[in-house]
Amino acid sequence: MAIKETEYPIYEPGQTLTADQLNTTTAFLLARDRLLGKLVGFGINAGLGGTVAGNKLTIAPGRAVDQAGTPLALIAAHDITLPPTPVTPSYDFINSNATGFSIVIEARDDIAPPPACGEAGCGGHPELHTPVVDVRVVRGRLTGSWMKFEQEELLGVRPILVDASANPTGWTYAKLRDAIVQRLTNGGDPLVSATLIAKLQATDMAAGDLPGVKGYKCGWLNMVLFATLDLLRCEALCALLDDKTTKRNGVVLGWLHQETAGWVFDCSYRHHWEPPRGFTEAFLGGTCSDPCALYREEVEGLLGSYAPPDPPPAGGGGTVHPPHYCKHHKLLWKDCLVVTFPPKKIDPDWKKYWVRPKDFDPRGPIWNPPIKYDPQVIYEIDPIDTLEDGFLHGGDLLGHPADEVSKVLTDSVKELGGKATIKVVKDAELSKLDGYLPSTGFSPSDVMVLTVDGAGHVIGTGRISALHTTREMGAALPRAVEAADTATTAAAGIAQTVKGFEAQVGEFDNQMKTLSGDVKSLDEQFKGITTLNERVIKLEGGFQVITRTREPGLTAGFDVDFARGIAEFAGTTVEAMRSLGQVGNRNFERYTAAAAHAQAELDLSVATGEPAALTVATLEVLDTMRTMVKAAGVDPSTGRALDAKLRGLRGMVR
Repeated sequence: MAIKETEYPIYEPGQTLTADQLNTTTAFLLARDRLLGKLVGFGINAGLGGTVAGNKLTIAPGRAVDQAGTPLALIAAHDITLPPTPVTPSYDFINSNATGFSIVIEARDDIAPPPACGEAGCGGHPELHTPVVDVRVVRGRLTGSWMKFEQEELLGVRPILVDASANPTGWTYAKLRDAIVQRLTNGGDPLVSATLIAKLQATDMAAGDLPGVKGYKCGWLNMVLFATLDLLRCEALCALLDDKTTKRNGVVLGWLHQETAGWVFDCSYRHHWEPPRGFTEAFLGGTCSDPCALYREEVEGLLGSYAPPDPPPAGGGGTVHPPHYCKHHKLLWKDCLVVTFPPKKIDPDWKKYWVRPKDFDPRGPIWNPPIKYDPQVIYEIDPIDTLEDGFLHGGDLLGHPADEVSKVLTDSVKELGGKATIKVVKDAELSKLDGYLPSTGFSPSDVMVLTVDGAGHVIGTGRISALHTTREMGAALPRAVEAADTATTAAAGIAQTVKGFEAQVGEFDNQMKTLSGDVKSLDEQFKGITTLNERVIKLEGGFQVITRTREPGLTAGFDVDFARGIAEFAGTTVEAMRSLGQVGNRNFERYTAAAAHAQAELDLSVATGEPAALTVATLEVLDTMRTMVKAAGVDPSTGRALDAKLRGLRGMVR
């Protein structure tokens, strides 16, 4: 009776054994090795990188496991002369029509035949098999993935988009809703609670809904779509089998191709390590009975928290209640769920967050866990709560008079320690607002936009993000530095802060008392100014007034209102610096933090009004801002000019 390779014999003393019987043990051990290999994973486990030097590609020693679970070990470095000579084996995971060559290792046995019989006789020596690997050069490039999630039927839909007035465009609400319901129902084996699926099916959009209500519904349904795709992708990952059937086994080490500078070995195009399902389940953080529990809860949480704004009171009556405030913006349900309104346009390749594009570029592991979707990333819009100052829900503001809503918003932001910036516009004016996004609410640091009807009642809400405003100021910084001449340059962002001090700010005369009103007026002008250049011009004007009001013989110092203007301008500049992105100086973040701290100390000195402390704190702000701007990478001559300005300023104030 033949023995399978999953079985092994037990021999008894005195038995006469055949070669087939002995080889059964060998077959069992080899099969056990392959099984263990599948349990460990697939792809390159260690080493096997490639280096090009001159006309030679060197593959480093290393280990891998192929599709059958066979361990592959390259013991010594392997050299390939360039240009390479390809061989002809065909692999179904390599696109032979692509340019360049793939380097593949494949299992093989070296066989040493038994020695020939001689005068000493024949001892019946067996063949000796030594597992080795062949390093092959094959035309083409690695392609394809094991998890064919691109075939998921729900990827055939499109998210709903909205225009500036939050009116839906493209797919209708009902069409997208029905597609999601069908997929969640899953042919009678629901992926989430059947009760919640029924709740989704019961939602709809009415023609008479206010823009703010339509935007909520569209944004919410898109978020349900994204969360459902996350869940489906998790389910697909956990459905992967360890068996990876191919026509010919092998592990791709990388892609060899020519560029202008010569030959290049790109290890991105290789069989990266793919852990088995057990590791995937552990990484996903679910339970043993439901590895995708977190993704299922995400969908169910969204379905259970559906709560579009209530219809506004007839004629705009009723009390305007303060908007609900959430300190930390998270994709949570209940009171702190923030529904992100869709934009007017979306990347046509929005599916890239769940599937690889058609021109597969395996620059990462084939094993690729689901994302926790973020609609702001998918929409490619400015994130909510950039400055981490929370979120104010605007749904309850709909239907009320804009002047009453503005007052409530102003008071709410003031209680949070900030100052509200509110714009009230008609629907036709929305397209003229640079950076405007319809939204279910706003962060206190955003420009809050209220859309009104002909009667002045709020019908929609939106925002111009703090990040957009800061980005504009950041773009103005280099222009300010470039445009300023030597006598007026202070920095990219500080710009022209010391021009008036060149006239030797030594002492103030009695006219300083009359200056207070001028500076207060200047401070009020700051409040309505949104661009950095305008702030600089206004601030410079204040400095010029100060320099014209000095008289020898009096002790120098800074007026409280003037110092307050410096503090406000410093805060704006620090925010602008933080928006610059990656800066080469590794100490830049520390210098920015120091400037922010000095600005806070100046605010405290302004509050106490003590002249000596006020002067020291103002100089400290200018000093730290100078260091911060220099660290951001300004021209060396600008840095030297800043140093000279500060030295002169310190000498003039005594």
